[in-house]
Amino acid sequence: MDDLKFYCQDQLSNSLEVENVVDIYLVADFHNAVLLKEKCLFFIASHFQKVVFTKDWEQMCKSHGKKMIEVCRFLGNSLTYSLNL
Repeated sequence: MDDLKFYCQDQLSNSLEVENVVDIYLVADFHNAVLLKEKCLFFIASHFQKVVFTKDWEQMCKSHGKKMIEVCRFLGNSLTYSLNL
């Protein structure tokens, strides 16, 4: 079963796009797919200026407050790390 979960995470992480990353992130969180969730966070961080203008992002802001806190903390840590380089 772990092999299947890894395979699915790998396939989904290779299909990340601005339009689907929020949905995939929420699914990854629900299924405790740690690797996929991390890849989504990095994708969101690198495409933030586009992701924040999607309807899925707006919906997550309205419906998933705890997830937004998690994403914002990750982005804050990423930005702090980038500025310290």
